[in-house]
Amino acid sequence: MKTCFTAIIVLIGFLFFNRVEAQGLVDLELYGGLNVNYFEMGQFSNLPDTELSSKLGLHAGANLLPKISEKWQLSLQGEWMRSGVHVETTSLNENTIYRNYGNYAIGARYNFNKGKRAFYVQPSVGISQHKYNEVLPGFAFQEQREAVFMARVETGVKFYTRKSNYLNIGLRHQQGFDNTTPYGREAAGGLPLTSNNSYTGLFVGYGFSSKSWFKR
Repeated sequence: MKTCFTAIIVLIGFLFFNRVEAQGLVDLELYGGLNVNYFEMGQFSNLPDTELSSKLGLHAGANLLPKISEKWQLSLQGEWMRSGVHVETTSLNENTIYRNYGNYAIGARYNFNKGKRAFYVQPSVGISQHKYNEVLPGFAFQEQREAVFMARVETGVKFYTRKSNYLNIGLRHQQGFDNTTPYGREAAGGLPLTSNNSYTGLFVGYGFSSKSWFKR
């Protein structure tokens, strides 16, 4: 699923490149921030006094934004995300377990330009995937992968510099559409929880304008 979706993004990006090269109308954003992940927590069947709770995670990514019109941009986005689940028992044993995800999305951004600032809204759709190891009989491990379709929307504000680059501050919510077990199944050494890879995140980034990239 990831390979197919990535191929679609590359193809669309290639179709836009000739237009972008001729006019120099593309932005590249790099960003990172904190996120709150959402889980359906369960209870260990043999450890009833163990509590699970979600911890703040991290995410970072890149967003390629070819210009479509004066206010619209295409969005091609790839992102790394990390979630954390805190495990605590009555014997005061504590541990935080982290899991990494890959999020890939295609969408459109609408900009409200206000002089040296611009506000925007960006809806998109894509896939979110992760992998984990399951414990097999004989203490062997088998790698498992899961992927879900998701939709996301972000809104933010851009503060332009003299060179048309900009500082970006925004808020994003990602919503998955199917349950997954990113921390594995309890019966195979994992945690008793499910997720649809949804999160809400606050991020800060920097955008590089291509107005000077293609000077002839």
